[in-house]
Amino acid sequence: METTNQQSGLTANQLKMIAIVAMTIDHIGWAFVETTTPLGIGMHLIGRFTMPIMCFFIAEGYHYTRNIKKYAMRLLFFALLPYLPFIFYRTGALPNAESFLMLNVIFVLLLGLIALHLHNTIKQPALRWLLTIPILYLASFCDWQYFGVLFILAFGLNRRNFRKQAFWFSAVVLLYYIELYWPYGMLLYRTINGRYTISQAKELLSTFPHLYYLSHAVMRMGLLLSLILLSKYNGKKGRDLPGGKWFFYIYYPLHLLIIGFFLFFVFE
Repeated sequence: METTNQQSGLTANQLKMIAIVAMTIDHIGWAFVETTTPLGIGMHLIGRFTMPIMCFFIAEGYHYTRNIKKYAMRLLFFALLPYLPFIFYRTGALPNAESFLMLNVIFVLLLGLIALHLHNTIKQPALRWLLTIPILYLASFCDWQYFGVLFILAFGLNRRNFRKQAFWFSAVVLLYYIELYWPYGMLLYRTINGRYTISQAKELLSTFPHLYYLSHAVMRMGLLLSLILLSKYNGKKGRDLPGGKWFFYIYYPLHLLIIGFFLFFVFE
């Protein structure tokens, strides 16, 4: 990475702490603040710093690990640990027929790690992407869905070249925006093709939750702003986090339980 030799900048653990704080702000916002208010949008914009940082360091961890199987098994363990807390935070209940496949973000980090390993070990490009398709499908059941896998590939396949990392990460973010505004695009396409008249299109357009789309478009800008933080990475580990290297994986389920408790039992 171009910034590795810099003496100043941000260490890995400083960036991870930023991700943890941003995640907490984001989850508090989802629980207690109206999404489309300025405060809600601001909290979620900050919260969008978390996923790129997490994906970046999964890619870094893949490069440094001596045993990819142990690395993957640790991620699987720490994905299972918050399985119940995540569903409780999202629904206020234990898993049921509708929510049992509601998987937390660590599952998608694990899938991204597996995809990155495939792309680094399989020589045939067609086979690599063919095997990536089922991984992307599995990721669709997880928080952040297949975008998390693609973020990890964008960072991991372009390691040591931050410009390429930023370019491909931004390309995935563009796909994220296309998905958000897909209903608008389909309405325009069907109107141009004559399926809808102008008056019908206007009537349908009036039913769209425009404030929802606008607020999510603004908050997703935080994904691109996270590149500013990642560009400051100096390649150093830095001072250990409180509780050591497993701090995030312990903090993640605990903070979900605490927020969920206040959301469903204290402020119900």
